[in-house]
Amino acid sequence: MFAFLFLACAPHRPPSAGAAATSPGEAEQRASCDAGDLGGCMQLVAMLEGEAPSPARIREAIDLSSRAALQHPVAAQAAVLVANTHPDIATPEERAAAWRRLCQDQEFPAACAVGGWELALERPEDARALWATGCELGLPHLCAPASPTDVVSVTLPPAFTRRLEELGASFHMPVGFDVIPTPDNPRFQPEFAIRSDDGRVEVWYALRDDSQFMDTSDECQDKPGCVSADFLRIEQSMAWAMLGNVAQIPPDKMVMGAFPALPVRLEFNAHWGLSGSTVADWPGRPALTLNVLHRDPAANLYVLFVFHDITAITESGGNDAQTRAFHSLRFTEPVGLGGTWLQ
Repeated sequence: MFAFLFLACAPHRPPSAGAAATSPGEAEQRASCDAGDLGGCMQLVAMLEGEAPSPARIREAIDLSSRAALQHPVAAQAAVLVANTHPDIATPEERAAAWRRLCQDQEFPAACAVGGWELALERPEDARALWATGCELGLPHLCAPASPTDVVSVTLPPAFTRRLEELGASFHMPVGFDVIPTPDNPRFQPEFAIRSDDGRVEVWYALRDDSQFMDTSDECQDKPGCVSADFLRIEQSMAWAMLGNVAQIPPDKMVMGAFPALPVRLEFNAHWGLSGSTVADWPGRPALTLNVLHRDPAANLYVLFVFHDITAITESGGNDAQTRAFHSLRFTEPVGLGGTWLQ
């Protein structure tokens, strides 16, 4: 999720298209990009493609990532991902060129060996193998998140297993956790829950098919005088309301933001994701973090971290409970990208 951070020092000055920013954060990244900061450019690409996307913003993201692809391998991977995510806007030639840059300009043997540009244009049905092949040949961002050293065997409840299959998701038991009875919380009703061995952290999992909300939004758009709501904003509002509801606190006591567009696809096989944190106003006042992972058209995975001890959040060394459980729930297949490299 932090793949772009090291890009900030790379010298580069691609001009941005100058479209109006939709948030102070976007304005900041646009200014950084205009000043020659490659990291700022890649953050801007993620915002253009992930926040209030429109054909004009997608077009800018494609153009900007294509120019940045000449500067760094991670930027080249992002260019492939963005171009192939939007086949209605990016031309087949642009999608093939993105692969070619990754192979020829960045000298990535994986991209060369699998012939991505040929598959993108001629054999999209074979492109699924590119994910595993790219990982094997040296594209670490195409590999699944690292699994624990020790495989933890666990028997999942049949209802939870069935729900995973219905939504196309997978679960792996993180090291240092045990299964606990499903919490009886009317404000957040999980299908499964685990607790760290030291008892300081619980993780509650809820899997939802929100097709009914998408259908309501679609129907509204075709009715004169109907106040149509964008389905993405409905989903985001629901996540915000869910966190406030389970914590029993007002919205101004919460912090919520979007996962970067590229990492959430590569790490969770999700089209987008949100994360919010707060302190609950109920006995014990645990700290809460809610991660929401969305897969088009309407599948949502909700992962609620309940920290009974705040120090469990800040432990160093990458071995804290949240880190170990962070990728325990994800969608199984790479996101569909127009029948091309990540299909």
